[in-house]
Amino acid sequence: MARPLRIQYQGAIYHVTIRGTSRPPFFRNDADRKRFVVMLEEAARKHDVPIRAFCLSRHNVDLVVETPRGNLSAFMQGLQTAYLMYYNSRRRTTSSLVRDRYRSKVVEPGEHVLRLTRYVHLLPVRIPPHVRRPVSEQRRFLRRYPWSSYAEYIGQRKKWSFVDHRATLQQLRVPAPRRGAAYRAYVEDTLDRPDTEFEDIWQDSPLSIGSPSFNRNMRRSHKRLAHGAPPSGLMVYGKRGPVLSRRRVLNAVCHELGIPESELRRQRKASFARPMASFMLQRHCRLPQEEIGRCIGVKSGAAVSVQIRRLLRALEDNDDLRKTLNRIERRLA
Repeated sequence: MARPLRIQYQGAIYHVTIRGTSRPPFFRNDADRKRFVVMLEEAARKHDVPIRAFCLSRHNVDLVVETPRGNLSAFMQGLQTAYLMYYNSRRRTTSSLVRDRYRSKVVEPGEHVLRLTRYVHLLPVRIPPHVRRPVSEQRRFLRRYPWSSYAEYIGQRKKWSFVDHRATLQQLRVPAPRRGAAYRAYVEDTLDRPDTEFEDIWQDSPLSIGSPSFNRNMRRSHKRLAHGAPPSGLMVYGKRGPVLSRRRVLNAVCHELGIPESELRRQRKASFARPMASFMLQRHCRLPQEEIGRCIGVKSGAAVSVQIRRLLRALEDNDDLRKTLNRIERRLA
């Protein structure tokens, strides 16, 4: 049977799961988990994939990841291959470690990402023996569990540099100093009353996690992929066309924003001109990030990556920004 195709596009957010075999376990000890976390950080940096949340158990890995470059497959292939080589080299075995290839679901931006991080962070207490313990014990265990990003979210442990929880915590709509405490309450209030509504949403589609309209959109896109056609119905900025000249792209961005091109070289914190230009140059011109930096007056490729990531986060809950970006896309069509 042919493997199902994956939906990939720039800015997509995924719930990724790796399901290990029972024998041998995916992680035999904490040294294995520590090594995997190091490899996760290396892969995230190499492929420019922000990790929104993660949780490691004895047999499984759950990740919530964002893909500004639309490169989930490359990221996961690199991560899994590196860990498998480490595991087998250390033990002089040839174990496959996984039941099948990793699974991924596209997640609708916004509230569904927030609820998914809660689902992932609660996994350590949803399995025996912890699931049968009193809520007070579950709460203590959860806060002390070292192999998830939960402690970073609630401010009880120094943040791993590759975990990006800022955009997720912004969904709580409370002042920044109170977000850690608000998220802790958001998660731990469901220890004795699980979010069954979200669990139903999670199980509703094998392709995606989101509203009925979002899931229908993903099903249509997957069907088109299966027939060899490009995805349809994704966000306009999720599709890719022919390579365009940088002059055409910059003219389109500046015309839509009503600014001269020189404005792109000015650093303005409240402006999305640079992030939009960076995103469009990468998407339509296929330029390396270093070259994009030279076009807009940014010093490094890493700085361009920051600009693009800033735009993609803002697009999650800024309707006006999405409309502007779609108008630029139509101008370039």
